[in-house]
Amino acid sequence: MDILGTESTEVLFGTENSDNIFGMSGLDTVNALGGDDVIFGNQDNDLIDCGQGFDTVYGGKNDDFILGGFDNDYLRGDLDNDEIYGEDGDDSLFGGKFDDVLIGGNGNDHLYGDLGSDILTGGEGSDFFGLRQDGEGSDHIIDYQDGIDSLILPDNLTFNDLIIIQSGNDNQTIITVASTGEQLAILDNVLSTNLTEEDFRGTVTGTEALTLNFSNAIDLGILNDTQTQSHTVGNNNPIDFYRFTLDAPKDLNLQLQGLSADADLYLIEDVNGNNLWDESLDTSEVIRSSSNAGVDPETIDFTQLVAGTYFVGVAQYEGETNYDLTLTATGFTPRTDGAGNTQETALNIGVLQAEKTFKDFVGSSDSNDYYKFSINAISDFNLSLENLSSDADIQLIDSTGNVIDFSLNPGNDSETIKSSGLEAGDYYLQVSSFNGDTDYDLIISANPVAVIPPDGAGNTLAEAKDLAILTTEQIFNDFVGNVDQKDYYKFILDKNADFQLKLDQLTANADVELLDDQGQLIKSSANADTQSETITEGLNPGTYFVHVLQKDGDTNYQLSLLAQEQLPPPDPGSTLKTAIEENSPVFSTNGNLNGDKPDNFVKFTVNESGVFNANLSGLTADVDVRLIGDFNNDQQINSVEDRNNNGFIDDEEIEVLGWLPERNSNDESIRAFLQPGTYYLEVDSVDKQATNYTVNTTFNPAATDPLAFNIEFNYKDGTAGLSPEFRTGLEQAARTWERIIPYSSFDESHTLSIDIYGSNLPGDTNGFTLASATYGKKVNDQQSSFSEGIEIKKDLQGNFMPVIGNATISTNPLAQNSFKGDSQAIPRVMIHEFGHVLGLVGGLLRGFNSITEYRDLQDSGKFFNKQKGTQYNPNTYAGIAYGELTGSNNPLGIPIETSTGSEGSDYSHWEETTFDAEIMTPEDENNKPRPISQFTIASLRDSGWNVNYGAAEPFSLA
Repeated sequence: MDILGTESTEVLFGTENSDNIFGMSGLDTVNALGGDDVIFGNQDNDLIDCGQGFDTVYGGKNDDFILGGFDNDYLRGDLDNDEIYGEDGDDSLFGGKFDDVLIGGNGNDHLYGDLGSDILTGGEGSDFFGLRQDGEGSDHIIDYQDGIDSLILPDNLTFNDLIIIQSGNDNQTIITVASTGEQLAILDNVLSTNLTEEDFRGTVTGTEALTLNFSNAIDLGILNDTQTQSHTVGNNNPIDFYRFTLDAPKDLNLQLQGLSADADLYLIEDVNGNNLWDESLDTSEVIRSSSNAGVDPETIDFTQLVAGTYFVGVAQYEGETNYDLTLTATGFTPRTDGAGNTQETALNIGVLQAEKTFKDFVGSSDSNDYYKFSINAISDFNLSLENLSSDADIQLIDSTGNVIDFSLNPGNDSETIKSSGLEAGDYYLQVSSFNGDTDYDLIISANPVAVIPPDGAGNTLAEAKDLAILTTEQIFNDFVGNVDQKDYYKFILDKNADFQLKLDQLTANADVELLDDQGQLIKSSANADTQSETITEGLNPGTYFVHVLQKDGDTNYQLSLLAQEQLPPPDPGSTLKTAIEENSPVFSTNGNLNGDKPDNFVKFTVNESGVFNANLSGLTADVDVRLIGDFNNDQQINSVEDRNNNGFIDDEEIEVLGWLPERNSNDESIRAFLQPGTYYLEVDSVDKQATNYTVNTTFNPAATDPLAFNIEFNYKDGTAGLSPEFRTGLEQAARTWERIIPYSSFDESHTLSIDIYGSNLPGDTNGFTLASATYGKKVNDQQSSFSEGIEIKKDLQGNFMPVIGNATISTNPLAQNSFKGDSQAIPRVMIHEFGHVLGLVGGLLRGFNSITEYRDLQDSGKFFNKQKGTQYNPNTYAGIAYGELTGSNNPLGIPIETSTGSEGSDYSHWEETTFDAEIMTPEDENNKPRPISQFTIASLRDSGWNVNYGAAEPFSLA
């Protein structure tokens, strides 16, 4: 894309593709972004940031500041005193005339000060410093590294032509020409005796050594139709030039094809007639260029190129390649320009009222169209620029030349301007070509405003609407716009107050400010477009003003003001923010809770990893103890949710790290393995009842948790084709249960080893099974599997806990396709399946009635009976949690799924119709979250697992 500046100071942005950017005159800032760009700063002091890609920069006149950015760049300062930074990549830096500063940065860079006294710093890597004879000055090299960097001599000099001496300052070496005494360079921190012939090289070849001379250009004569040239560019012939002449304006098309290596294409005009391609003059000599990557063809199109003599350059970028160059010149009929090209020559429409339409053209031969119109009364002005075939923009300008509004949509999208309440006066419209040629339809209208909304508030501080003392919420409806740009309100506070303001119901952009009694700004809100504005601020007694101001367009608004008396600060320890700080994770504290202060918080820091225990005792009411990690430092206890929107609950998105409640006045305890960091311990009176309490903590440093619970996988038959994404989903599912079960119920660590198989699981048009899982080994004779190894193991409380499980992943393509577009299907489904391995719901339910121990484990009546409509036993931790979910103070039986008729679904899931998408209901739906409820976690606790209620996700009944 060609991006053209103007004669003014401006900021020019490139695209992520390869651009040609022309700064023209003015103090320009160029941010080229991505792609391999060619940038011309031209006149005045420019700041050029190349960004990514292999970029070429010509600074032009005046003092330029050039940043190469990433990749290998070719950077020229040209005239005046420039600063050039290569930054990353292997860059070539040329100072040009006058005194320049060149800094290579990272990579192996070439630095040429050229004319003037220049300062050169290579930076990291093996760098090349070019020395120049007759350079009208000497270069100062700051960081020459002997044995790493190299010095490049001019063509006519060898090492034997030099005198190398140590200066009076022992840290500097001076290099001069023996025959003339001309000083070439000063090197800092280099001993003259260390410089040998190996430090010097002859002039290098490549782009920096090219003589860009048109003398040998192939003359194509007058170009009236199509001509084709086929030649080669490479190391021995890096560039070919072609000269052609247009005897009249023509549309020009250039095509460079048949490439086997990267080459670029340039359309050039020898502006100063010196027969050289020289980019350091007043205006760039490159008219258009094409520099696609690799062997992609290069194309240049120019509409209505004026008569004259031009050059085409085919330049090697890398490697050697044959090429076919096709030049086509086509005549055209010049378009009639219906609008003027300046404000002075603008087409005068006269007084605008009813809708009018104008058809015209902007492009390379006519880049701007101007229209002038007048309105006699305040009017609503509307404009649309339509039927575009390339990018064009439009501006609304007042009689003094100020831009009132504009529309800069990308590509050939239509442009629109709506200005409500436009005042009477003269105006201009400027239609501009941004890229390419296009016809357009300009449709404009101005409708006089019949009624100006009444002004209910003053327009100055002195005229502000007086609200007296603000005690209760007050609401005002009014208007700001072109005819009434400011509204002021005055109010008084007679006590310290929390002040709240909201400005909403906007149809255009308006902002709001809170001012003190002198009109000085206290706080403001300035959201974009029609977003509501809000201000919240603690204020002392005094007089204040609210200022509602138009930002853009006309809008009605609703303003609400409220001042609430400030309450005394919370008691120490009653919030995370006011938590009482302990000096160690080992502490003992006691206190009391009541309805006014139901919570106490203690803050402590852990400096090394280890096992933390907290024991709560001395209670006369239901009190919980919880371990908190405020990982986002917002001084709140956040619910479990995917706050970073990566589709998975990360460790730091669970802030309650330990919580094992007893719904009575019994003692409680929690245990957690902590990494270094800051934590909080909360003591909470559940029903805000009064009670004393005592908390004692311990902390034992340890590199790893001796009671860790872990899930590991063994990939078995049929899993070779599982994608990395699928394996990641399995790991995420395992990590979910490891956080819910933070430590083992054995006297040692507990590793649950799950064998993973791949198999074509059944399915039909009604649905597919993506996976299935259970505890134990996968064998045909399940009873015999019990003798092959320990599948269950008694814990310290006599509970049977699984140590082996198996899961089968469907390799059925239809099953896989049924989950396409659902990035979280795998972890969501496998969290559910691994729940079965853990014994959800209702314990470990596989048979083996012939084995006495397992029959005791099975004990089908422990949690529910196997009959239609059965419910999970209410007198359990899960029953208590379900009762709380329903709002009951009593435990409730949990409905079990018994109606599917499927052996794999009935009596092993919560009831679908009651709990919908809870993680342990039978059915999974694409892109539908499946939260893990507290009663599911409590059911694990019923089976003997050590759990953390704080890992539960928000869940409510439909």
